[in-house]
Amino acid sequence: MITVMAEEMRRWLVELVILYFFAVLLGVTVLSMAAWFGRTYARYCGKRTIYCPETGTLAMIEIDALHAALGSLTGDPDIQLLRCSLWNQRGRCSQPCVKQLRP
Repeated sequence: MITVMAEEMRRWLVELVILYFFAVLLGVTVLSMAAWFGRTYARYCGKRTIYCPETGTLAMIEIDALHAALGSLTGDPDIQLLRCSLWNQRGRCSQPCVKQLRP
């Protein structure tokens, strides 16, 4: 009887160790993805001044940091503009300036 209980206890402990291992593995994976996302978001967040290849002038742009950060989780970030100071005068463009921002 004690042998059966000891065997059950050993089996239960092995299952518990395996469960903890996968829980820790999942936690580390989620934390590393969150750190990667946060770093990419911080990199592309905010306004910046760049040279517009179409007009040859300076332009104030804002990048869609959320889109870039989400894209970086599956590969290279897909950089798109949210706003450009030249869009008020010229309308939207094909965004050739984002090539300057690629990593």
